[in-house]
Amino acid sequence: MTIFEYVSKMQELGTPVALVGLGILAVFLVFIIFKMLGGLFKGTWNKLLSVGVSLVAVAISFGVGSWLSNHIIGALDVKTFEAIINMADSYLPGIGDALRNAISSFDGELLEYLLLIPATLFIVPALTSALFVIINLILKFVLSIITFILRLNKARNMTQRLGGAILGAVEGVIWVTMVVLPICAILSLVDQGYQKAMDTAEPETKAELAQVYDDYFYPFVENPAISFISSVGTEPLANGLATVNIENEKANIRKEVLSVADIIIVDATNLKGADFTALNEEQQEAFGSILNALGESPIMSRVLVNALHSLPSIYNNGLIPIELGGEFSDVLDDFMAFLESTSRETINGDLNTIKDFYFGFCDSGLLAAISEGQDIMQFVNDDYRGDKHILGMLNTLSGNPRTQGIVDGLYNFVLNAAFSGASSGGDANGENGSEVLENIDVQEVKTGLNNIITINQNDFATEEEYREELTNTIETTINDTIGVELEPEVVDEIADFVDENYAERVEELTDEEFNELMFEVIDIYQSYINGEEINPDDLENLLP
Repeated sequence: MTIFEYVSKMQELGTPVALVGLGILAVFLVFIIFKMLGGLFKGTWNKLLSVGVSLVAVAISFGVGSWLSNHIIGALDVKTFEAIINMADSYLPGIGDALRNAISSFDGELLEYLLLIPATLFIVPALTSALFVIINLILKFVLSIITFILRLNKARNMTQRLGGAILGAVEGVIWVTMVVLPICAILSLVDQGYQKAMDTAEPETKAELAQVYDDYFYPFVENPAISFISSVGTEPLANGLATVNIENEKANIRKEVLSVADIIIVDATNLKGADFTALNEEQQEAFGSILNALGESPIMSRVLVNALHSLPSIYNNGLIPIELGGEFSDVLDDFMAFLESTSRETINGDLNTIKDFYFGFCDSGLLAAISEGQDIMQFVNDDYRGDKHILGMLNTLSGNPRTQGIVDGLYNFVLNAAFSGASSGGDANGENGSEVLENIDVQEVKTGLNNIITINQNDFATEEEYREELTNTIETTINDTIGVELEPEVVDEIADFVDENYAERVEELTDEEFNELMFEVIDIYQSYINGEEINPDDLENLLP
């Protein structure tokens, strides 16, 4: 876009942002013209020294900026944060305690990574620009003494004047490039992210993104001055300042951010106004896409892992406005322990588990019910007799070997809702005549059931030995492991059923088969205590 086309377009827009864009262009042109006029007066040799000084200032400031970027990780400690808090408190009295509470909830490494991103994208470039100006002014003072001694203050002929003007323009470009480096670094990132987002966004999203881009970024990104400056040096400078060593691994933070920026831009638009206790299918897809992008990025995955480590503290400090108390607290504790154990090696599998488990919450309405203060035990009781969303959530958790604690906690929650919950006239707190079950080790229950169904009659010399082993195993599993006391004759009836249907079964239950079996047993039990007649086919179809 030519200067004249840009000026015409900005006048047509007439917005405050467009006027700022025009102002930037005017300042750029005036500054370059001023530098050229100075060069016309001072001559080639004087301006050649000035350009040399500016290049030295660029090299020094860039070197210091790169050093700062590489020392952000590991540079923060308690004193650093206390200094930041005290400074904030001096400007906004009373905010210090709130900041201390928030910072105390975050993992220290997370804070360093969160600082690393804005620091390498904007703060370090800004410091580099400031350092360039300071160094340049100091060197220019020294240079003025040298030029005075060498009598290089004025051009001696037209050739020197022309050379000085050209070098003056070069010096002006160097100055402007370094001064506006932080702005150009951000704008180029925004522009690249926007272009990538527009390639993948749906038509509706494209229209919304285009409107935001035109209103706030177009006057800057398309500005001829900024476009020219970006083309002559800000991009490699910004990439250099954003390249850091982390755990002996080189990473370009700009490229890392850009690798996920388009996905976040598009999907965040789709999530605007979403109810995060009940995401719909489209919103779940957008949320999952963001998580996957973050998990696959080397730097962003580090941020995400440390964010997950910090979630328990954030929740305990009341920074998450959802109260999950009472009967669900044990499940929550197990889930928080799982988050704290996440690592870069497990993050992809863990993210899939977290995502699918969370979507199960949304689909079931359980998270909404918790946030609304509904009777959770009754809600769960209705769910396992209806759509069985919780069964799907258990199957999701069972697919990750690191979530066994959550599976155990959720099973105890479900079984208490079933055996001492609302349908049987009681509740999970042992009121109204009900009795709270002891905590159940689900692995022991699964082992017990597998022990029952894998007893092979052919392995025993006599029928009596087989029946004795079968009866003892059933009694141990149900009476001791689950904690439900059964009369000897009932145990015998169960043994008859197993003997008749599974005397030769040898393969063990899969996790999903076990979960299905437990929910079928709960369903049959609920039918029984509600006075419904048990269909023998229900029993025969319990196991595959």
